[in-house]
Amino acid sequence: MVFFNNFFCYVHSFIEKMTNFYGENSNEGNEFFMGMSPFFTERVFDSLNELMGWVQNKAFSLGYVIVRRRSKKNENGVVSYVTLICDCGGEYKIKATSKNPSTKKINCPFKLVGSYIKQFDGWTLRVKCDQHNHPPAQHMEGHAYARRLKENEKKLVADLTSQNVEPRNILSILKEHDENNVSILKTIYNAQYKLRSSQNDGKTPMQLLTSYDAYARVFTDGIGKLYTSLNFLQSPAPKRYWLLMPETGILIANRFGVVLTFLTNRFGSLTFFPLWKGPEEFLYHRVITISLVYGNHYVMVQLGGDSMLPTISAFWIRHRAPCAAGWETMFMSRLELYKQLKPYNPETPFITIEDC
Repeated sequence: MVFFNNFFCYVHSFIEKMTNFYGENSNEGNEFFMGMSPFFTERVFDSLNELMGWVQNKAFSLGYVIVRRRSKKNENGVVSYVTLICDCGGEYKIKATSKNPSTKKINCPFKLVGSYIKQFDGWTLRVKCDQHNHPPAQHMEGHAYARRLKENEKKLVADLTSQNVEPRNILSILKEHDENNVSILKTIYNAQYKLRSSQNDGKTPMQLLTSYDAYARVFTDGIGKLYTSLNFLQSPAPKRYWLLMPETGILIANRFGVVLTFLTNRFGSLTFFPLWKGPEEFLYHRVITISLVYGNHYVMVQLGGDSMLPTISAFWIRHRAPCAAGWETMFMSRLELYKQLKPYNPETPFITIEDC
């Protein structure tokens, strides 16, 4: 089988060379071979990305993965020619230090050529050889290249991660958006790791959590106390290191892109929205509720339906970015229900466990 595949590719290559030598009038045989290929198309693609997407989708449906081997640029430095091969194409170059190398490269002859045609202002695709010297994959999940996320999928993973959506749920959402997606849970973990690495930028975990400089302008004199509280990791923690409200509420809402409500029957319940991003920047708008119980510990509470939301934190009102104003508009009806139940008292925006 391998012999015949290589033979057909050789004949195809020979006919193409003869066509180039004798001119376009001797093209009948070449068109015959090209017309038999599932990759043959007369379509003119608007961009290289569109061409690559078409080739990849066609290859995936057949159980193969196609990659770019090389490209050429024109005099303006813009890519105008690409060679596409099977991911099993080429040969592994054994180095002196290599010991029993494991490689997928088995010199698969499959080859396509993409060219930018100026007169069409688009890209065309030519089949050089559409034969493989290996069987197709039964399950594309086994191909690391096939599992790679597209740019729009990476953005979706980033958005969902910022909203604290679990990786397995992120994977389910990706597959709902694209039935051809073959990513696995490890793909999501790797994407999240790269995302965190790009966001770290050399900062410590504490700096990443609080964006110290930005929050220092919000909390002013209270930033030192908040910093000390968050950095205390010993157990049991003295009261002065317990969760501070409303400062920590602002941090949670901002860091995880959620709406946080704080309930207490002693000081005044509060609602916290993200400070510097509007609701349109998040796919989901989760409402998380915590309650102070007996003045000495917090519990998470599940609110039912469109329950009322307590007064907005004075910190948010004072320091929110203009783009974040949409949060108040989105939840206005639920905020108004609370105002009808309990009048707004703007004089008591600060709450700490130390007052208990």
